[in-house]
Amino acid sequence: QAVARGDALFDIDDRPYVIARDQAAADVAKAQAELDELEREVVRNRPLVPRAVVTEEQFQILLSKRDVAAAGRDKAQASLAQANLDLGFCKLAAPIDGRIGSRRVTTGDLVSGASGSATSLATVVSVDPIRVTFNADERSLLVARQRAAGAEATAPAAGVAQPTGTRDLAIPVDAALVTDTGFPRHGVLDFIDIAVKATTGTVRCRAEFPNPDGLITPGMFLRVRLPIGPPAAALLVADRAIGTDQGRKYVAVVGADGRVEHRTITPGPLDGRLRVVASGLAADDRVITAGLLRARPGGIVRPTEAAME
Repeated sequence: QAVARGDALFDIDDRPYVIARDQAAADVAKAQAELDELEREVVRNRPLVPRAVVTEEQFQILLSKRDVAAAGRDKAQASLAQANLDLGFCKLAAPIDGRIGSRRVTTGDLVSGASGSATSLATVVSVDPIRVTFNADERSLLVARQRAAGAEATAPAAGVAQPTGTRDLAIPVDAALVTDTGFPRHGVLDFIDIAVKATTGTVRCRAEFPNPDGLITPGMFLRVRLPIGPPAAALLVADRAIGTDQGRKYVAVVGADGRVEHRTITPGPLDGRLRVVASGLAADDRVITAGLLRARPGGIVRPTEAAME
């Protein structure tokens, strides 16, 4: 279920820690009383040193005892602070806003906080915003950073000084779930690793995305797109309209006389169900999208106009 930061989650039996806290408090009181007594001794003996009633050596020994008592008081106070800290850990609250998984303990279970054998009680994850980690090739990352830096330089000044850094460049990142069409989720790059992996030429990056609907959950795989330029006009056809002939990509085009022609094209990236055509096709061409196997080159067809998807 959803939890907010500060929500109570677990109570651990605090009786041993209350006893330890009380013992530490008593040790502080004892150490303070000893220190106060020695402070009074120092005050009483200080004027006696010039009169030779107390030797300088005896007075220095008294000062040393006072300093040792002060150190013992400080040590006792540190132990009390540790005891209060341990006692505070008996009340476990949600450290962040997010969602909590199933509890792994129940009332009466023995739990441990020892290093290496600590008991996991539950897992709380942040869901809004959520961070996505991915690897980007160095060229795309450089182009994206240069584009963001150029946009930053041309933006009107707001009159407020801003620190420089990855987040301030506002490098956009798009993402999509397996059920999304296109890349409808938009975030900002908030971390770039300090080095490029020499074996792959990639850099580990992390982007932060708003996730108000909570559909993105930790551990999911997403498709990520790092825009390296502004949106550009492109010619699109239905991907199913593209055929392959001995490695050559083509579309079947119907001329004004109804005759079919196979036109070789250079396909680009896929955008949803549509494929970018880099070359080989004009915007006013009529492309066959259904019945492609029956459209023989040179044959005459009676085409039925269909709307673009």
